[in-house]
Amino acid sequence: MKKSPPRAGFTLVEVLVSLLLMALAMLAIAPLFANSMKSNATGWDFSVLNDLARRKLENLLQMSYSDTRLAVPTGSTVTIDGTSVAGKLFVDANPNTVTIDGQATTYPYELVYVVEDYLLADIPTSGAPDPAKATVDSDATWSAGSSAKLITVYAASGRSSLQGSAYTSSGLLSSTSKGKQIRMSAVKTP
Repeated sequence: MKKSPPRAGFTLVEVLVSLLLMALAMLAIAPLFANSMKSNATGWDFSVLNDLARRKLENLLQMSYSDTRLAVPTGSTVTIDGTSVAGKLFVDANPNTVTIDGQATTYPYELVYVVEDYLLADIPTSGAPDPAKATVDSDATWSAGSSAKLITVYAASGRSSLQGSAYTSSGLLSSTSKGKQIRMSAVKTP
C-alpha cells in the first residue's frame, strides 16, 4: 500500500498561538478606538457650538439697533469673570431643541449673550474694550455721541464627560455647562 503524502495545514497549537497573538494586538489598539471616539465627540461639540454661536450672533446683528433684545436699561449690570460691568445678560430660550419630522430632540447645549454699550471711540481696533467704560442706553453721553453695542455670545456644552474650555465665564452659564465653550463677539453700530 502506498502512503499518501502529508497534508499541508496548521496544527491546533499553531492556530491557538496565532489567535492569542491576534487577541493581544487587538487589546493593544483598543484604546485608540476609544480615544478617536472621544475626539470625534469633541469635534462634534465644537462644530455645533460654533454654529449655534455664529447663527445667534448673525441674528442679533440683523436686529434693529433699538430692539429690546439689545437694550441695556439703566442699572443693568452683569458679572463677567468676577468683574461687574454695565450690560445685560440674555438667556436664549431653547437653543438645544430641534424638531425633525415632528420629533423634538434635545441636545446638551446652552446659549446666552451679553450686550454692553460703549462709545465708539472706547472700542479699540484690536482686543477687548475696557469694561469700566461700558455704559447704558439712557446715558446722555452715550445717546448723544457715536455709540456702539458690543454683543458677546457664549455657547457651552453640557457634556461633562468632555474636557471643558480653558475659560469658563462664571455667572453667565448654568452649572450644567461644564463642557466645551465657544465665545464670539461683534460690534453693532446704528
